Amino acid sequence: MPKYAHNLGNTEQESGNNSLYLYGLIGQDWAALAHRQFAYAPDLVFEFDVRNGSENLGRGLHQVYGSAMLSTGPSWTTTVRGLIAFGSDGLIHGPGTGGELSGPVLGTYTAGTWYDVKIAYDVVSKSTVSLSYWINGSFDGTYSEASMGNESSISYLGLQSGAGSAWFDNVSVTTATPVPEPSTVLLLSFSLVGLARVRRIKK
Repeated sequence: MPKYAHNLGNTEQESGNNSLYLYGLIGQDWAALAHRQFAYAPDLVFEFDVRNGSENLGRGLHQVYGSAMLSTGPSWTTTVRGLIAFGSDGLIHGPGTGGELSGPVLGTYTAGTWYDVKIAYDVVSKSTVSLSYWINGSFDGTYSEASMGNESSISYLGLQSGAGSAWFDNVSVTTATPVPEPSTVLLLSFSLVGLARVRRIKK
């Protein structure tokens, strides 16, 4: 459940003068949650920088520091899809349906260090959604998820800290723009050269 959220001023930020600092209540099962609204599209890219705390989270709920999710409204009750979670186990977890730390492991992380996160969301079909991950510019895999009945109603990116703390900076939501593969660009170049030669022969 949301508890605290505020700007941290000039103490910790990845760039600029401010970052969003979120913290929950250790031992009381309270998390902190903030939302950013966006216009839904079937191909989106979510990017943000996150810095995770180092508190001992004990054995209560919300065994994560920084995490992100997609929601249909600005409330902890409207979550549709988890995206990523920096767990108390020192691992970065992708999407999972069995709890906060049930998703595939994307890598490890160190508390107090900024990480650049990029997630590409793509509706592949009526029944399938794919999520692709980059951490600090390194590709960490693509994972398929079953689409939800209210998938097209998603309009909020949720940023959360569990019982501990997390800082977020440089948050952006953009529409994905397909980039041709190098082989496709090369093939197109050859096609244009061939077309030019044909025109010269005709002349």
